[in-house]
Amino acid sequence: MKDKILKNRIKIGLSFLILYILISSVSIATVIITDESITFNTDPLRIVRYNQTSQEIEIIENLTVNHLIVNGNNQVNGNNIINGNNNINGNNTFNGNNTFNGNSTFCNSTYNCFAGNCSFGNDTNYANFNESGVLTLHGEARVEKEVIFDMLNVKAGHSTPFENEISIGNGESKIKVFVYTFDPSKDEDVWFVWHTTHDLDPSENIEFHLLWVPNDDWVGGSYNWSLDYIIKPDNGANNTGIVTNIWENVIPTDSNNFIETRFSTEIIGATNDNIIFARLFLDSSESTSNEDAHVIFVEFKYWVNKLGERGFT
Repeated sequence: MKDKILKNRIKIGLSFLILYILISSVSIATVIITDESITFNTDPLRIVRYNQTSQEIEIIENLTVNHLIVNGNNQVNGNNIINGNNNINGNNTFNGNNTFNGNSTFCNSTYNCFAGNCSFGNDTNYANFNESGVLTLHGEARVEKEVIFDMLNVKAGHSTPFENEISIGNGESKIKVFVYTFDPSKDEDVWFVWHTTHDLDPSENIEFHLLWVPNDDWVGGSYNWSLDYIIKPDNGANNTGIVTNIWENVIPTDSNNFIETRFSTEIIGATNDNIIFARLFLDSSESTSNEDAHVIFVEFKYWVNKLGERGFT
């Protein structure tokens, strides 16, 4: 009689199949949820279980789940930590601040909705979605990007390098590439401008690189590449600010190999929607080679921690 009354109470009061958890400890290894409509409303995650010995419904509080399998249409509310390898199936809504650590799979569903502040990863390297759905990447979840200016997209400066072309390839199947040819005995220069992107992570510095090759008859000597730059906000005054100079002295290994020169001193202080005005030149006072150098492209390398600027206010 007791069993029949208890089963009726479960059917009427909860409207779902009671969870059978075959361990008595609050610290559990696996939770299996199979009903089509289950709601967790507590903070942190609270789960009920049926105690076969006492034949009573018990509430498990302050639970950290190490392996979770969720099937059906469910709502999980509150601030929860889900650890381990988890399978989330069905149409699920996660409200509150939820952290998923380990390998979590969301499958066999029309949608999984996460409402609140949700993070995926570990304490250092993770992707975070805030309450508005805006994604921010942290630590090793971030990526690097490059903005490249070939020599068709820069402007020769006051001391003009020679507009030239070099051949790439061997025999008859060669490709011609446009380059600027710099004379190391002159301070020849090119100018270019970069409007920094909305996805740039302003907490990191920017690297400057150039790809070049010495003249075919190079036999020795160095090339001192120098970059002048100034960073301005896109609504700043054009008659203020101080130019910063960074440089890199390079000795080629031979005359046939491309050289990608990465400046050891990075560009400091740029943020989103800034403008970097730059001048690249071959410093004659610090270069010892007597042969020309051919520049193919220059590039800025920067860290990305978001998709871009939010388009709504």
